[in-house]
Amino acid sequence: MTRAEDFANHVDALAGKPPANVYYQNLADGTPISALVYQDVPEAGMLIGVTYGLSLLDNPAWTRGRPELLIGVRSTDHRWARAVGLLAVNLTDCPFSYGNVLNFGQPITEESAMDHFVIFAPTLLDQQDFLNVLDAPEGAPAQDVVNIAGIYPIHASEAAAINDGGMEAFWKSGADLYDVTRPPVL
Repeated sequence: MTRAEDFANHVDALAGKPPANVYYQNLADGTPISALVYQDVPEAGMLIGVTYGLSLLDNPAWTRGRPELLIGVRSTDHRWARAVGLLAVNLTDCPFSYGNVLNFGQPITEESAMDHFVIFAPTLLDQQDFLNVLDAPEGAPAQDVVNIAGIYPIHASEAAAINDGGMEAFWKSGADLYDVTRPPVL
């Protein structure tokens, strides 16, 4: 079985079903990046998007493993997952580390004014389901360790506050991280 198949099987098992759709884009060097979309997971009305292919890239910041991204929102619009795939394709030098704020440059969909994302631990998964998801052996090189990072849509004012050192304030604000129509909390 290939690494991609192992990863897809892991995510399919967590979702309890195969993806409703998969969107593909290629980097300039031909490396494929996909966005797997799961509808009604973990509950009706939610959409989960997970990238695959980002972890195939090299980044000097990735010393303990390489990331893939997971978004979970209350929406049926696949553009949320596609946007995360676009970020993976267009920000290949980004470390995608906890606390990184990413500017999408425009509202992500018409249903929301949110135009930024922040990276943090995926709250929809237990730690054993997002760290070393391919079960690389202890001491394996970073390129063999795949971790899933959560990516959350946020408002521009929240992005500014987080960039000014307000990640803790945002996280403790009680914001519904899955509600794409919520008002800004910061």
